Amino acid sequence: MQVKWSKKSRYKLESAVEQCRKTFGDRVALHFYEQVLYNNNRLATHPCIGKAEPLLAHKSLPYRSLVVHEYYKIIYYITGEVIRVANFWDTRCDPVSLADNIR
Repeated sequence: MQVKWSKKSRYKLESAVEQCRKTFGDRVALHFYEQVLYNNNRLATHPCIGKAEPLLAHKSLPYRSLVVHEYYKIIYYITGEVIRVANFWDTRCDPVSLADNIR
């Protein structure tokens, strides 16, 4: 399957990588980014690997989440042969406000 990231989710990933680079250096930021890419590829091969996201159960789409780092997870849904990444969540933030940012 193909994984497509929304503009917002790609921006949040880029921001997280940049913050990681500023705080911990290039090597750690690269490792973090590679970890996200590895999980992105796992998702393409096994789309149902993530669990149903309970904070988004009330939404019209069946959102799932995949933890890709201690502090981050990918929020996605499946449409046909495409996996759509709706958001890249920093799990340290308030979960209710994160859920409100999803359609």
